[in-house]
Amino acid sequence: MAWNIFKHDEIETPDFRGDPLKILHLSDIHFRSPKYAVSRARAIRRFFRALDRHLEAWARKFPEFAQVDAVLVAGDVAYQGQGEDFDAAADFLGELLDKLHIGGERLYVVPGEHDVYLQFIKNTDDALQLPGPDEWNKLLRDERKGYSGRIAGRLASYQKFLHSLGRRYGTRIPSAASDFFFSDVFEHGEKKIAVLGLNSAWACRCRMDIDKGMLCLGEYQVERAWRDAVKMTGREWGPDFTMALLHHPAEWMKPGDKSALDDLVRRCDLAFRGHEHGGEDKIGNGEKFTPVISASCAVAGEPSPAFTFAAVDLEAKMVYAWHYPWDEEKREFMPAGKISGQPEQSSFYSYRVNVSRPS
Repeated sequence: MAWNIFKHDEIETPDFRGDPLKILHLSDIHFRSPKYAVSRARAIRRFFRALDRHLEAWARKFPEFAQVDAVLVAGDVAYQGQGEDFDAAADFLGELLDKLHIGGERLYVVPGEHDVYLQFIKNTDDALQLPGPDEWNKLLRDERKGYSGRIAGRLASYQKFLHSLGRRYGTRIPSAASDFFFSDVFEHGEKKIAVLGLNSAWACRCRMDIDKGMLCLGEYQVERAWRDAVKMTGREWGPDFTMALLHHPAEWMKPGDKSALDDLVRRCDLAFRGHEHGGEDKIGNGEKFTPVISASCAVAGEPSPAFTFAAVDLEAKMVYAWHYPWDEEKREFMPAGKISGQPEQSSFYSYRVNVSRPS
């Protein structure tokens, strides 16, 4: 049921037909060990100032739609996949939930390559480079059944981080280390909204020069996540709106992973990703593709930090996104189009979309 873009336009103010689904999207936070605590605290203050400004402006325009519905974090929470990195990230996410007045059950997180435990890869030289889709999907099935443990070992610290979020904030946690992806469904008005948390980092070697074009989702992962979401809705046709959350862009996947990406396009109306720190994107080609919103927060002070706020008008079939990159001259997060030295333009972009139900 992909919502396919058929027109892109910039407008001043959305005219919502109902309560939009409101999403704060972060990625590539890159929390590091305590020795970076001072610079991190400064960056976090800047982030919260910018977020407050956006939410206050939003509430003035749309007081009846002020509450954020979900926070999506598209990977690279840590910097080196170590416990200290994740401890700092958990504190930050807890502060964010408090500020937004939402529970941890609406916080969704997937891993990126920086969340893989690098020492595990160095010690085992485990690159998980399998020859083709049949082998990838067999490994993924075996991992989900608890037979393998090869993916779980790479993400051991990340899994502990997820359990910490669950204990502290009520965030959805994996029932076992073998749960390396997830599905969830929540209600927004009368609509059932699905989130497919997909793991694009499971085969990472954590080297930018060799990972591009060598990763994969695996058809098993996408199809199983979708089936789990349908089951959660309690009805045969599944959710009314489906969002995919993953870290890597489609071009980072192996050519042989096309069937998984095609399945994602069939199943998902909108995708959120990270890794390349901002911009618009899509998965698929031709008439059928899934629009992708990309953002990074990088509160630890990485290059090109940004965050994105998205609103989905489920009645009007419109998706709006406000992107807030970092302005180095003003030393603040600013709306896109208000950055020093860049042309003045709209502070947000929009997609007009058309619903098509998968066969």
